[in-house]
Amino acid sequence: MVIPADSSAVETRVPRWRTALLVIGLAVILAELEAVQTWVEQRAQPWHDHLSWMVWAMLPPWLLLAALVPAVAWLCRRFPLSADRARSLAVHAAASLVFPVVHLGALAMLHQLLGDPSPLLPRIAGLLAFHYLFDVLAYWAIAGGLFLAAGWRAKAGADRNAGASEPASHLVVRDATGMHVVPVEAIDWIEARNYCARVHAAGRRHLIRESLNSLESRLDPARFARVHRSAIVSVERIASLRHEEGRPVVVLRGEVVVPASRDRWRSLKKRLEQKLDDRGSRMVKTTLALVVAVLLSSILHPLAAQATRIWRPEERVLLTDLSYVTAVAATRSVVYGATPNGLAVYDRALGSWRRTVGALDGFPAGTVTAMVADPNDDTAWLAGAGRWIAYDPFTHRFDTGSLPG
Repeated sequence: MVIPADSSAVETRVPRWRTALLVIGLAVILAELEAVQTWVEQRAQPWHDHLSWMVWAMLPPWLLLAALVPAVAWLCRRFPLSADRARSLAVHAAASLVFPVVHLGALAMLHQLLGDPSPLLPRIAGLLAFHYLFDVLAYWAIAGGLFLAAGWRAKAGADRNAGASEPASHLVVRDATGMHVVPVEAIDWIEARNYCARVHAAGRRHLIRESLNSLESRLDPARFARVHRSAIVSVERIASLRHEEGRPVVVLRGEVVVPASRDRWRSLKKRLEQKLDDRGSRMVKTTLALVVAVLLSSILHPLAAQATRIWRPEERVLLTDLSYVTAVAATRSVVYGATPNGLAVYDRALGSWRRTVGALDGFPAGTVTAMVADPNDDTAWLAGAGRWIAYDPFTHRFDTGSLPG
């Protein structure tokens, strides 16, 4: 039979492409959600202007974050929590501290390639100041998701393998009184008796005309263990492993002592230790997922407006001196403060300042001597230097004219 050389490559490449598309799609969705949230907070800005800014400022950080997911996945495979947990946690802790530097450094270089005139090193420092904590938490969120996905895949594979073999769910025993059905859950242990086997279950003993090797092949290896050529025990019934008179034995519940061979006893001991390690690994993964969820819900939400956004150039410069206010007006939703160089707008509903309206937005030069606000549409009417000025907060436009007299 001739097998195509690239058949295995096709089988493994398709899931990777699907995973890559899923990660990229998730990054785009998160960027869109962040853009909508920022626009809601600054709803005075027209949507078309905000959309163009979002493409420049919101999408590249999330796409670069998605590009670093394969590196985090490689680290998770190289240092899984099921191995040396202390070493793995130390490696991932160190990686989470380096991750923001790589991500934000690449973002700063990308912006410079796209024409950002800001110096590279100060821009990287500014990004780290605002986004470092978010990127550390993002690393742990990605690693936690990968660890959980790996655990689910392993469990699904184990379930498929178990379903394929279909171990016996019960044993049928015949004696002088008739036929008895013994569920495997009730079996404590089985011992060999010549060419037969004696089943110890629920305080009773049943003789079955079947060899121990045949029974071992029919029983679930995850629930039963061969500890001697003449004994099989239920793993769930094991109370302890110890030595008696220099010989290894398996002690079941109820102080039932079953002899064991040295090799099988050591193998069973390693198996039980691995089971304990797996339980500890699951606890660590669950705890990690809970910690990440709590941190994301309690820290990232209040910081979304500041720690997850890139400030535009006009937001990083001083537009006006708010300590020198020449006129004030207010409605139920906003408070206006006029200064010589701009108009400060405070949103009373959100309890925060909106973007200052400056000369680049059309604010006319000159000192404002009087101002009133329309309670119906929040329009601000300003007067000064023989002119009147009307500012519409929804269209972000100014109208002006001369005062009579």
